[in-house]
Amino acid sequence: MNRQQQTCNRRIMLVGFYGRGNFGDDAMCSALTHFLEENDRTHITIISSEPGVQKDLASPRVEIMPRRLRTVISSLWKADIVCQGGGTIFHDSYKGKYLLHYWLKLMSWLLLFWAARVMGARVVVAGAGIGPLRHRVSRWFVRAALAACDCIGVRDKASLEMLYQLHANIPHYLGFDLSLLVNRRERGTMYHSPKRQHVLGISACSLTPFLGDAQLNRQYWWALGDALELFAKDYPVRIIFFSLFTGTSSESDDTATDLIVSRFPKELMFERRSYNGQVEAFAAQIAECDWFLGTKYHAAVAAYEAGCEFAVVAYNQKVSYFADEIGLPHERRIEAGRVQSVDTWLNALKSLADREQGTSLVSPVEAASRARCGLTAVLEEAYKLSHSLNTE
Repeated sequence: MNRQQQTCNRRIMLVGFYGRGNFGDDAMCSALTHFLEENDRTHITIISSEPGVQKDLASPRVEIMPRRLRTVISSLWKADIVCQGGGTIFHDSYKGKYLLHYWLKLMSWLLLFWAARVMGARVVVAGAGIGPLRHRVSRWFVRAALAACDCIGVRDKASLEMLYQLHANIPHYLGFDLSLLVNRRERGTMYHSPKRQHVLGISACSLTPFLGDAQLNRQYWWALGDALELFAKDYPVRIIFFSLFTGTSSESDDTATDLIVSRFPKELMFERRSYNGQVEAFAAQIAECDWFLGTKYHAAVAAYEAGCEFAVVAYNQKVSYFADEIGLPHERRIEAGRVQSVDTWLNALKSLADREQGTSLVSPVEAASRARCGLTAVLEEAYKLSHSLNTE
């Protein structure tokens, strides 16, 4: 079948860090796929590192393909549009060997985008976070990758500003994180009933790739452990640790959790919940929390969407960008560039009991609407260009 015959049934290839044991990436993949399925003229191919993770998305119009070179090339030849869906792939937040490894990833995206163009597909990026880009090498890779793109949608104003700094001369649109495309609030009102014991959810991760110092990472999380012991004495609380990343390409989130709980007295009980590939079920578990301390970006987004009172650990600029975007009070933002005092942690935890601090946030429903509008604009641009290609 040639591309002219495919006009009434566009083939979109979705690429990202899907199927790698990361809740955030899989949540974006799921939301993006459901959104695209609303268009009955679209055939979707998802490239997944572990196809079994996305198996629930498979349908007559959605096929899940393994992330192998031969499969990727075959899918590129068939695709009308290649869409990199969500996440922060254009950045250089890491230090030392972690940064060198990430430059290789940036190179792989550059090669993929240009291969798609050579094979005649349109290339778009949706729901992207961009920055920080501190190094000349990083900026070169990103400019070269974006030069292959027909348009880009970003999830926050800071990423839009970074586009301007890069002088990326391509159509661009402001949206929101793709995981909000399917707003779970529309499936039923989330109501946190009064309890004698509140539920505190915590998402932690290793900060070593960002601090460049394993000892600082240990000290950072030990301080939180000491603060939680004091906090639990004043507030009856059930503590649940959420591991969003369970893959093998870097340290598991359990590594940071182990450091925190190593400071707990024996009588302080806690639970662990690990992402197992079930996006909706894991999101529902986060929604059960009254309070949430989110380090991982999509832990914070999920807590925000669920209506939890939450604070963030700004381990990466993308978390700060998200906090700015929704108007999160500064009292609920913990810096990760240095070890924090026990008092700093305590003040942040105690602020969660003050519900008035969260009342001025941008509504999750409004954020979901912005995500849909931003993606719609990107896709309409891609469809228009794809139609132009098919009629030539």
